[in-house]
Amino acid sequence: MNFKQKLGYMLIGCLFTIAGYILASLGGSITHAQKDEQVLDKIVCRELDVVNKYG
Repeated sequence: MNFKQKLGYMLIGCLFTIAGYILASLGGSITHAQKDEQVLDKIVCRELDVVNKYG
């Protein structure tokens, strides 16, 4: 494969990547992590373990 072919395939790959990124950003809904901060009033659980890196 010569240099011009390799450059052409790289250009096509870049165009597909950019098109996929644009379609994903336009079509996707905003996730909750990207919205305003959520504050919960109450957390209910049976057991909660909080540990450090040593366990």
